[in-house]
Amino acid sequence: MAQIITVSGGKGGVGKTFVSVNLGVSLARKGSNVLVFDADLQLSNVHIFANVKSSVKFDHFLAGNKSIKEVIQKGVGGIDVLCGGQSLRKILNS
Repeated sequence: MAQIITVSGGKGGVGKTFVSVNLGVSLARKGSNVLVFDADLQLSNVHIFANVKSSVKFDHFLAGNKSIKEVIQKGVGGIDVLCGGQSLRKILNS
């Protein structure tokens, strides 16, 4: 059964992404399949902590340019990573 853990807060720079990636890596090391989705609409930066190239993002999927499998990338510690993208806000407002 899938479980969803949400890490959120109203202020930037308090460690949400750091905690999310490290929690994900810990769970992956214990055998769980983990997807860390950075849904930040302005400055998705999970790629920095997860050590992935952020050339494809969730906004590419929403725009119909990429499949969901193409935008999920392998990150540090075996986690899957889905970057939100900086143009996500523009797509949602369309």
